Amino acid sequence: MSRRTLRALIQFSALCLTLESAFFLVRGNLGLSAEVIAKLASTGWGYNVEIVKSLASQRADTCVGFVLLLFAFGLQMVNAFWRMVIDDYDDANKAGKVWALVFSLIVFVGAYLVSNGMSLSTQSKVNKILSSPTSWQPK
Repeated sequence: MSRRTLRALIQFSALCLTLESAFFLVRGNLGLSAEVIAKLASTGWGYNVEIVKSLASQRADTCVGFVLLLFAFGLQMVNAFWRMVIDDYDDANKAGKVWALVFSLIVFVGAYLVSNGMSLSTQSKVNKILSSPTSWQPK
């Protein structure tokens, strides 16, 4: 195996393993539907509002985080397949770094707002389920 082949194998394996690890990290929380959260939060005499909020937030953050990881993976793959020239190694391009920070900040704020919206939506669904006890109590 040549040095270039080994280098490509290491780089692309790292990218793919990052995506695979993200899948296993989020797999548990993505299965938290409103119905599952309702069952987990319910007690014999009602339900725990804090558990509903916590699980809904975890579900939303996990979903948004997974989408961001997929986006980052896609950007890394585009960069990896983009043909490099010697000028690409110039470390003096401060404008690109500043734009990357601005772009990342905008994406972060958007992701934060989406996550909060998803969390509130899930909390609302869970509260609807839990306000009609016959739909979630064990038989």
